[in-house]
Formats: sequence, structure tokens, C-alpha cells
Amino acid sequence: MQIRKDAKAFQDQKRRAEKAEARVRELEGKPKPADPEKGGEALSNLTKRVVRAELAGLGIKDQAEQDFVIAAATRLGIEPSAAATDEIVAAKLEKMREAKATKEATPPPNKGGRNAKPQKNAWDMTDEEFQRERSRVMSGRA
Repeated sequence: MQIRKDAKAFQDQKRRAEKAEARVRELEGKPKPADPEKGGEALSNLTKRVVRAELAGLGIKDQAEQDFVIAAATRLGIEPSAAATDEIVAAKLEKMREAKATKEATPPPNKGGRNAKPQKNAWDMTDEEFQRERSRVMSGRA
């Protein structure tokens, strides 16, 4: 009787050990999360806020610019503050700012956008359509 209990306990322990070993093998195959201190992907919310505040203190306040600096820091394996002062990253930020300034300075088109109605040619209109269009234009409702 005691031998059966011991054998059953041994089998249970053996199954648990096999499951644990399988789990260890499964976890060994997965990549480990990146270290947040080295600019890795697994930044906590607090760390993200601190990094963004630090970048804002360095004069990088635009969301797209901050995202670019953080991504560059991750690729280079350095701190985001060090990436912000890097010559190449700074040059790219300057180009991004110039492009944004140009885009903001360019006025939107008045007519001819995707919602513009195609204008009818007078030769393609019926006499009634032409008279209505003529009266609309002449009355100043164009």
C-alpha cells in the first residue's frame, strides 16, 4: 500500500518536472524584453513620460520629432538624450522642421480639390441648363 502511494507521488512529481522543463525550453526560445535603460522597446509609461519630458527640455516638443529621436536611440543603442544631440539625428530633425514649416506655410487649394464639381462646358448643356447657368452667373450667385 505504501509502495503504491510512493509510486503515485513519484509519477506526479515526474509529470510536474516534465511540464516545468517544457516551459523552460519554451521560454528560452523567446527573445527577452529589451532593457528600458538602454532605449529598448519595453519602455514603461513612466519611463516614456520621463524621456519625453527630457526631450522637451532639449527643445524637441513635436510628437513626430520625439518619436523619431526615440526610434533613433533604439537603433543606435544609446540614450534618447544622447541621440538628440547626435549630429546626424539633429540634421534630420532640422529637415523635418523645415518640411513642416513649408507645409504649414503653403495655403490649401481653393478650388479643384477632390470635392470640386466638374464644370460643364456650355456646348454640352441643353438650352434650359445654359439659361439657368447664365442667369446664375449674371446674378452673382456663381
